[in-house]
Amino acid sequence: MPAVAASLAPDNMTRRRALWLAAGLLVAGVLAYAALRETNPLRVQLLDVTGYRDPMPVWMVLRVNLGLSNTGRDLLSIRSVRVEPDFAGFNEAFNIETLELHPPLVVEPGHSATYQAATTLLNANQLPEGRRDLLLRVRITRQDGIEQVYEFPADFDHAREPARRAIRF
Repeated sequence: MPAVAASLAPDNMTRRRALWLAAGLLVAGVLAYAALRETNPLRVQLLDVTGYRDPMPVWMVLRVNLGLSNTGRDLLSIRSVRVEPDFAGFNEAFNIETLELHPPLVVEPGHSATYQAATTLLNANQLPEGRRDLLLRVRITRQDGIEQVYEFPADFDHAREPARRAIRF
């Protein structure tokens, strides 16, 4: 009987192997979680652009309506939203009207919010008439300091008469 009991008792090598196996499984689990975890839970959708048809002699306002969705598990707190227009072949000067949000815009997990950011093209009277490629760059800074950039390409038809202007996404 003692020989049978001795063969069933784990030796030190078996215990070490079990500990190494458990540690390896733990590390593999942490790496798998990090790889599969969503790193950017904020989804940004361009809903609408208005203001570019307003009758302003020199400037042109771009009011960008954004849909913000939190697909993660944690609360997102947004500190700033900036819109930067980039017209192809044109050196634009623009004013960012929203710098810091007080209080921050909060989007709860699984929820969405809308936000309107605006910018003013200060030298719009120098923009030649005709069709131009337009890239609307949206920079969103979260409360934790992480900045994410979203780009929305569009075609912009510019005319001196504001009613004839058009943006197509």
